[in-house]
Amino acid sequence: MDAGKLIYGRLSGDGTISGYLGSRIFPAFIPEGTAFPAMSYAFEQQLPSNTKDGPSTVDNLSLSLVVYHDDYAEAQAIAERSRTLLDYFSGTEDGVAVDRIAFSNQSDDSFVSGFQFVVLAQSYNVRLLRSPGAVAGGTLPSTYTRYEQQFTGVVGNAVTITENSGILPSNSALVDVYLNGVHTTEWIKSGSVITLSFTVSPDDHVVVKFWA
Repeated sequence: MDAGKLIYGRLSGDGTISGYLGSRIFPAFIPEGTAFPAMSYAFEQQLPSNTKDGPSTVDNLSLSLVVYHDDYAEAQAIAERSRTLLDYFSGTEDGVAVDRIAFSNQSDDSFVSGFQFVVLAQSYNVRLLRSPGAVAGGTLPSTYTRYEQQFTGVVGNAVTITENSGILPSNSALVDVYLNGVHTTEWIKSGSVITLSFTVSPDDHVVVKFWA
């Protein structure tokens, strides 16, 4: 699945970004002779999240987004708007689905020596949903719903799902669990209960997402 289509769609479809860049958003590199400002995007790695039930249904990608400009203030504005569009986005764009995009870092290499232009580089972590029908043991039905339930103040290591009448999918590949925003596979399910393999603090934030 081409995650670049999602990034390009999110950015090029925004009026503020297109006002700055026009169509100068490119995969991998900026073509020679391109006017400033311009932007490139590239994926540095794509790691699977394999399960005991089958191949990865969610891949973890490292996205690099680079802004080139001869105006520092506008370069910062483009970078900030890009972050607004991408950070914590969850959904589908141009037929590509992501569980979540999370901003990771920004570096500022202002006015590159000898060239007098600004380079701002951002890094994002992207959780790409593969199809999302490409799941272990078959495919999702043509109609499905993505459920999400959040828990705070948990005592012990178990949470009880009430979304979808407490019915979790039998296929564990369709369930994702997060602790304080970090994906974890250290859990088991029984009926409507998710039990983590470690004790959760009442201050922790547990999120369970699933397709049904």
